[in-house]
Amino acid sequence: MKTLLVEVWKRLTPWSKSADVYANDIDNGYPERMDRLINNSVTAKSAAIIMVQYLIGKGYGPEADSAIINRQKNLKLIDFADDVADDLVKQRGVFIHINYNALYQVADMSVLPFEWCRIGKKDSTDYAGKIAVCKEWLKPKRSDIELIDVYNPRKKVIDAQVAAAGGWEHYKGQVLYINMDSKLIYPLAV
Repeated sequence: MKTLLVEVWKRLTPWSKSADVYANDIDNGYPERMDRLINNSVTAKSAAIIMVQYLIGKGYGPEADSAIINRQKNLKLIDFADDVADDLVKQRGVFIHINYNALYQVADMSVLPFEWCRIGKKDSTDYAGKIAVCKEWLKPKRSDIELIDVYNPRKKVIDAQVAAAGGWEHYKGQVLYINMDSKLIYPLAV
């Protein structure tokens, strides 16, 4: 009987000077790699589908399930819940983009693909105030990285963010980051 020793390595989250973010592994490709591993395994993919269905349950009822929460993307509540559950199951974390109107009410929400998001620079109090969003993190161009404020629904905070953005027409909203491994910068995929 032949035994193979599988190479086990620690997933690192070094500071990436070129992108001003905490990289998600040395090559910044951990989320994509985990997604590919899950999708290429019949067992893992089936388990992920079952777990997403378990988290959503039977939905929220016909009225709530058909409720539109993002008019630009025609996103229904049940689709939003499916996106949240999918990222929580596969990545153990989720990034939710929230936009406000001038009355400080939530105008719309959507899930940003986990693979697109990275944590920005932390200040002296260990607080990261920005989420960096980019569709390609393996070799990102600075011009392709969009910085969005971290979720904080307080009116004073939103006012300061809107002023810094140059007004409501330039304001990008906020991103709520939910991390199931709170001791790590980025969660480890299951």
